[in-house]
Amino acid sequence: MSEMSERTPPNEMPNTGKLPLDHAAAETPQLEVGVPVHNEGRTLRRTLSSILNQTHTDLVVHISDNGSVDDTADICREFATRDARVSYTHHSAVLEAPDNFRFLIERSKAPYFAFLAGDDWWAPTFADRCLTQLAHDPAAVCCVTRASFVDDAGVSSKLSDGTYALDTDARTRLRRYLGGPGDNSRMFGVYRSAVLKDAWRRTPVTVAHDWLVCALTLIEGKHLEWPETLFFREETPYQDYWKLAERWESSVVGRALPNLRMTHVLVANLPPTLRAMLLPTVVAHNFHAMVHSPYAASRRAARVPGKTKALLLKSLRW
Repeated sequence: MSEMSERTPPNEMPNTGKLPLDHAAAETPQLEVGVPVHNEGRTLRRTLSSILNQTHTDLVVHISDNGSVDDTADICREFATRDARVSYTHHSAVLEAPDNFRFLIERSKAPYFAFLAGDDWWAPTFADRCLTQLAHDPAAVCCVTRASFVDDAGVSSKLSDGTYALDTDARTRLRRYLGGPGDNSRMFGVYRSAVLKDAWRRTPVTVAHDWLVCALTLIEGKHLEWPETLFFREETPYQDYWKLAERWESSVVGRALPNLRMTHVLVANLPPTLRAMLLPTVVAHNFHAMVHSPYAASRRAARVPGKTKALLLKSLRW
């Protein structure tokens, strides 16, 4: 597939027609794709079509509609009626965004699982490439292809810096990841469902919850990267993430140390040997979050590193 054809958005509907109903009653599919959405009517057809047009067809799609008030519900019903692989849940009461993700992974029965946001899409071979790599490497828990951010016309604007391979030992994986998670596009890779489900069960609604999920899976195994760009994302304004963070963290200490709650959970789940080895990395990770935080209290605290480190270590009981 040429670079140009990979960037071309998929047709609005799959060209295979509705699959026979006995497909839904067959054995558990190999892959489940969870699509958490909220008012995604503008882009949702492109997203769902890209999943249903995968060369790997042994998959199902579960859409979790988080209280949408646009035409998202109509589009979901349209696709669910046309293709038996699609199921749809509508939540009338709006969930916190992480809980919408959690809802999807908790209900999955497939051995492999991937999230896909309602404004992103895959090239047709994305699932096949990722599943093939995972089948060849039992020590890997995730595989993602390279990813590109695109503009409204589907033209690439920049490559993702969050899909690089983390395929060494657990200490090195976590040190590299916590030292620079980038845009964290690996969150949308194909995972072994049991590992991803366990990570989400340990993850609260908190700032940097997506970093925490990925870090918890890295304790369990390797993350692979396939070197083709087969995953395309619309960029979310950075301010949107911090609007959520402001709602989730209102305490003075929490705003001074915005990744503290995430760090608490991660440290509690680290094997004792890793906890000792990763102390400098965890401290550096928190300082990086403070320096770049929109909270003035956090940026001020970063200017007195001695006191801040002492507060962090005391909080973690390290």
